Amino acid sequence: MTTTTATPLAPLVEVLCSQIRQLPPVQRVGAVTGVAGLIIESDGPNVGLGELCLIRSARDNFSVQAEVVGFRDNKTLLMPLGELRGVGLGSLISVRRQMASLGVGPALLGRVIDGLGAPIDGRGAIAVEEEYPIYAAPVNPMSRVPIRKPLNLGIRAINGLLT
Repeated sequence: MTTTTATPLAPLVEVLCSQIRQLPPVQRVGAVTGVAGLIIESDGPNVGLGELCLIRSARDNFSVQAEVVGFRDNKTLLMPLGELRGVGLGSLISVRRQMASLGVGPALLGRVIDGLGAPIDGRGAIAVEEEYPIYAAPVNPMSRVPIRKPLNLGIRAINGLLT
């Protein structure tokens, strides 16, 4: 007959685990130190190439997304994906996503989106099923199903050149 005895640390471990679960997640942040043309220079956050960040204006209620495009002299270089007006020295930069991606799924069919995947057709938000990376490996054209039937566009000059 074996008996199991509870260790005196078990209640403490449970308490500590529940407290850790309630802590807010760590957010990597930085600040704008310079803007030259369309390149934003910042101290931090600690990111990799291609990651998406959100830049919040220190003065206004304004934000713009930016992609990390390089590093120089211990500074992070970002390229904005929108209007820069309102961004200045000290604007807060926070990491948004680890890679540029676009939400995909059947709900995307028939919708009109901008370059960042936000709907611009006035029909509300789009329920996406998964995120697909923008910078993905291209599909091998030789593995695709060959085109058997030409697409008639109704313009003979185009039909003759591009079937």
